[in-house]
Amino acid sequence: MTATILTGFRVLVVEDEWFIADDLAWHLETAGAIVLGPVPSVREALNILNTPDQLPDVASLDFNLLAGDTSIRIAEELDRLYSAFFTVSS
Repeated sequence: MTATILTGFRVLVVEDEWFIADDLAWHLETAGAIVLGPVPSVREALNILNTPDQLPDVASLDFNLLAGDTSIRIAEELDRLYSAFFTVSS
C-alpha cells in the first residue's frame, strides 16, 4: 500500500548532497507529494519561487549549502511570498 498523506502538496527540496536529496524526494513522492527540485543552490531555489505556478506548500531547506552559502535568503523569500496571503486587514 502506498501512503498518500501528502497527495497534491508541493514540496520544495533544497539539498546539496545528492544522495540525501534523491532519497528525500523519493520518500516525498511515495507519500504523494509533488517535489519541486531537489535543487542544490539558493539561485535555483529562488528561480523556482519566481515561478508563480510553482509555489510550494511546504519547503525542506538544508541550511548549509554549496560554497559556504546558506538557505536564509530562501526562507526570507518564502516569508515575503506568503506574508501577503496571511495579512489581516482591519
